[in-house]
Amino acid sequence: MIGTLLHRLLWATPTQLAFTRLPEDQRDCFTEWYVVGVLALSIVIYFVRSVSLALVSTYVSVSTLIVMLHIVLAAGFRGEMVP
Repeated sequence: MIGTLLHRLLWATPTQLAFTRLPEDQRDCFTEWYVVGVLALSIVIYFVRSVSLALVSTYVSVSTLIVMLHIVLAAGFRGEMVP
């Protein structure tokens, strides 16, 4: 049940939406820029405090957590070790 919930929530993450819409040769580039962009956004949100930016920050943080949980749980079901 938790796996199904995480799988459904995974589709609402920015990275998954981009992966389904981007051609395969542009996915690595997107991932690199996404990490840099989220880091820069987090720094800006820290200094410029507003409710709307806090909601964006929360969305990015929760989507990252969902992706990480999905990776760890999927690897656990397959019996793989996650470093």
